[in-house]
Amino acid sequence: MYTTSPNLYSWNEKSELSYFKSLKSLKSNKGFQETINFYLIVYKCVNVLKKRFSENAVTDITITSSPYVRKEIRYSSVEKFITSLIELVS
Repeated sequence: MYTTSPNLYSWNEKSELSYFKSLKSLKSNKGFQETINFYLIVYKCVNVLKKRFSENAVTDITITSSPYVRKEIRYSSVEKFITSLIELVS
């Protein structure tokens, strides 16, 4: 499962396919492409570690987002952070 999955507690192939088809239809998917490229780099790095040390060298990876900053504007705040934490533990 992954954060934006339409199926957070179970697997439904039809809704997953529908979800990804709708992502493909977006006019601007540059951000998605950058994300995919980033994950590919991480995947390659993990494979290097596993080949160098052992298959069990990496057991899991957690990738999180960070606040978006652009031209001195912060798209985050303490209040949003606290709200996010409350949502996570609920």
